[in-house]
Amino acid sequence: MGGYSAQSQDFKTFDAQERYVVEGASVVLTQKVGEATVKLKSAVRATQNASALNAANGANFSRTVELPRGQGIYRLQTSAGAGTATESTAAVDSLNSDTNIQYAYPVYVNLNTGNRVFLNDEIVVRLETPATLRDTNLWLPLKLKL
Repeated sequence: MGGYSAQSQDFKTFDAQERYVVEGASVVLTQKVGEATVKLKSAVRATQNASALNAANGANFSRTVELPRGQGIYRLQTSAGAGTATESTAAVDSLNSDTNIQYAYPVYVNLNTGNRVFLNDEIVVRLETPATLRDTNLWLPLKLKL
């Protein structure tokens, strides 16, 4: 295996539309205004049930889906429903300034299928031939845990 290295970038800056490729086909994802994926820091997870979050800028979120490992999908609560894209971005940015939150990312939707897609702190790898990561050295340069 050649030397692979991750490029440094700001993982908390997002465009209204993002693209990725699945089996050679480009898929366009559009930000779902008013929704965020949030992961609480482990010390916070152990002490509180975060069914609602209040961002530093005053934005209020309620959890709509609880995900494993302290993650959840939260919906921005405003009198106008989901709010505007600008309000949504400001609210997610404000959540990221909270010391109790590991990260807050916008939720995306595939408009062709209606499926929501959210970012998290995991990498999914599919190998073409049957093998385990222990059979390869893919995880070494990336310093991944098995």
